[in-house]
Amino acid sequence: MLKNSKKVFLTLILMIILFLFGSCSYFIPLTSDQQPQGTFSGEFYSFEEFNLLPIYISETYDIENIDTYNEILISTKEHIIRANVSITNKISKGFTYETKNGSGFIFLEDDNYYYAVTNYHVIDSDGYTSTYEVMAFEDTTYSSATLEAWNESLDLAVIKFTKNNRQDVELINITSRLDYRFKSDELVFAIGNPLSLANSVSFGKYKRVTQIQNVDYFVIEHSAEIYSGSSGGALVDVDGNLIGVNTWGLEDDSSVSFAIPNFVIYNFLLSQEIIE
Repeated sequence: MLKNSKKVFLTLILMIILFLFGSCSYFIPLTSDQQPQGTFSGEFYSFEEFNLLPIYISETYDIENIDTYNEILISTKEHIIRANVSITNKISKGFTYETKNGSGFIFLEDDNYYYAVTNYHVIDSDGYTSTYEVMAFEDTTYSSATLEAWNESLDLAVIKFTKNNRQDVELINITSRLDYRFKSDELVFAIGNPLSLANSVSFGKYKRVTQIQNVDYFVIEHSAEIYSGSSGGALVDVDGNLIGVNTWGLEDDSSVSFAIPNFVIYNFLLSQEIIE
């Protein structure tokens, strides 16, 4: 493992790198209308079951060369940026429009379409007609998207959009971290688009799994800051594998953020027959 002095030096370098590439700047308040309501009929891990799972150990954790470690961190950041999408939900209310902005990440493709996970509250139309648009990596304009699947009680949704000959889009792996516990204090990255600040990355540590109000499954608590517009963005490990979807934050403490766990997302996609 890294010696203490190397760890301190590495942390300082990482903070400088991520600051220069951009960080979040506006906060998501934890309000009732951002929380999913209702129940889900599928099966999720209990605390007891989750705590019996093996801990995921990455080979990256044992790297002692700082330059090599930094190269992996930069590579992970570039990878999740290429999977990140900015989502606009334009809601028609008669003669007026309301616009919601959020984030998502690409996890699947076929011959014609990319598929991205986001939060339900990002695409929720409040009973009105919505028009969805996305901007993927290196796009200069928004393009149309369609709603493929959703579950309000889980606060999850999937949108799809035409590939349009994009060459630099990448997919986030959603299965590598399934059936593993999270490692205490492991480094995590949060990607999103706060206040239209595209591809903003913050980093922090995994803290624990816990429960919050009006959510029927336990959630991930971590210290990577998330902000308004970051909802639906990916939370990944040091190697870029999906840990969760960033969804909630505390208004008075920006170091406390919450994400929907990867196994909830996976079960949702299975139940909607998005994946097999």
